[in-house]
Amino acid sequence: MIVETEFPPAAGVDREASATLGTRLRSTGKDTDGVLSVVLPEGLGTGDLRAVDGAACLYATHCLDAAGEPAQGECLEGGVDDLADAIGRLSLSGRQLARGAEALEAAVAQTAGLLSGYAGELH
Repeated sequence: MIVETEFPPAAGVDREASATLGTRLRSTGKDTDGVLSVVLPEGLGTGDLRAVDGAACLYATHCLDAAGEPAQGECLEGGVDDLADAIGRLSLSGRQLARGAEALEAAVAQTAGLLSGYAGELH
């Protein structure tokens, strides 16, 4: 999960977020499946941390779907809690869900094969 942030006018934040999708992170070796683009309110540029609590940001989600194609969500406005929720939702991408479903299918098929083999031995 990557969060791209800019202050207004933030002309490139969505482009940069989309360009980051699919890149490999050096720290984990995993591909980036989700990026959040955030336009921070100008008031946060002062460094006053008290302003963070009431700040409203514009943000959009960028993710790779199950087929690995980029998709951008609508632009939303919200505070810090909304950004945290968006990060939580993006942390499990459609591509990761598809990989998990494939692994589950393979495990079920393997288990069914083993059980079938045992059932044949009992008869």
